[in-house]
Amino acid sequence: MASTQKLLTGRSSQFADGAPAGGDLSGTYPDPTVSAITETSGPTALVIGTITDGEFVKRSGATLISAGASLGPGPWIYGAGQDGALSLGGNTTLAAGDCIRQFTDLSLNGFTLTITSTDTYLIIYVSGTLSLGSGGVIKGVTASTGGGGGSGGNASTNGGAGGSTLTSILIFAKAITGSGTISAEGVSGVNGGNADTGGANANGNGGTAGDANVRVFGTAITGGGAGAGGGSKQTVANTPPATGAAGVAGAGGTTFVDTTRKNIINDLNQVIFRNDFSSLTGSGSPRCWNGAPGGGGGGGGHASVGAGATHVAGAGGGGGGASFIASGGAGGKGGDVGAAGTQATDNQGGGGGGGGGGSGGLVIVWSDSVPSGLIVSANGGNGGNGGNASGAGGNGGGAGGGGGGGGLAILVANNGNTATCQANGGTKGTAGGSVNGGTSPTTAVDGAAGRAWKIYL
Repeated sequence: MASTQKLLTGRSSQFADGAPAGGDLSGTYPDPTVSAITETSGPTALVIGTITDGEFVKRSGATLISAGASLGPGPWIYGAGQDGALSLGGNTTLAAGDCIRQFTDLSLNGFTLTITSTDTYLIIYVSGTLSLGSGGVIKGVTASTGGGGGSGGNASTNGGAGGSTLTSILIFAKAITGSGTISAEGVSGVNGGNADTGGANANGNGGTAGDANVRVFGTAITGGGAGAGGGSKQTVANTPPATGAAGVAGAGGTTFVDTTRKNIINDLNQVIFRNDFSSLTGSGSPRCWNGAPGGGGGGGGHASVGAGATHVAGAGGGGGGASFIASGGAGGKGGDVGAAGTQATDNQGGGGGGGGGGSGGLVIVWSDSVPSGLIVSANGGNGGNGGNASGAGGNGGGAGGGGGGGGLAILVANNGNTATCQANGGTKGTAGGSVNGGTSPTTAVDGAAGRAWKIYL
């Protein structure tokens, strides 16, 4: 009994008023404070640091601190930084298959970073800072090539090729500094050629239509492909007959059905919030959300000296490509032949049609802090300009190409930021000039605007 009493007396002294607390407790009894939590795997005593009201608790080394309640792309948020830091010393193309990268820091130093033609998307995580430098660019590569321009009677009056559309870009960076562009913009159509000396006595040929197939979730979805501009024809009489016809206008590409757009949003959830990359393989990748390219412009006809041709019409412009959100604009019809002018005593011809612009694609940028100099863009490509006619006959100018439809641009960043997020439709190409009574080409059409979502954290 005496030994038991002695034990209790000794233990009681450890918890007596004023006795110092130990282990994960601090202060003194009878009111010690819990100052740490010992986890089981180390075991490591995790000291409790400052916990701000309304924030979550996270471990930082051997300390528990608070973190802001922020949405993020799945459990990684800004990645594990397993690829280390990368600083560009020039324009850089990542190796094939390196289309998902996790950097600690990424410095563009004003250069351009892109991927190879075999990859269909680019996803970059930066756990520290993405520094653009001055004018740095991150962009995709060609996902679908625009339609070819038609050949003209003279090589100078060839139609302009349609603009391509680019692969998708997804960027998740803790902080972004500097100025520059992260882009899935459509490529602009090529200008139609101006009439010039030399060449065959021949009509122009029509361009090639833009591809109507778009890869979404590994499946080819068919929309309305951008039409090609028609080639222009010549006439052999002073009064122009129907054979002296202008090239037809290329139709603008039409966008896809609402169910396709719904599936795109579902697939975005798979990547951003669940980090599910299980289907990220090959050309059928569900991450390949590119739109459609533009159609090619028609070629302008040409009349040689002494061949008897009097007037040459202008070629039609190619239609703009459609994105999965917005339609492309139609190209213009080439200028018709006019009654004025004389039989060809010099080399003369109608202008070539401009190519249609490619549609904008998909670009997402997610960051806690972005600079005012950042541009996040999924604009459609501009239509190419029509070529000018020349010569003594009543010759028509080439029509401009239609603008590409805007894509989908999403910027999720700090509240009140002044960065630019845009998905404008491409601007129509201008018409080429007609001569000696040749009529003016009809006006092409701008591409429809896509969607630009700016979401504040």
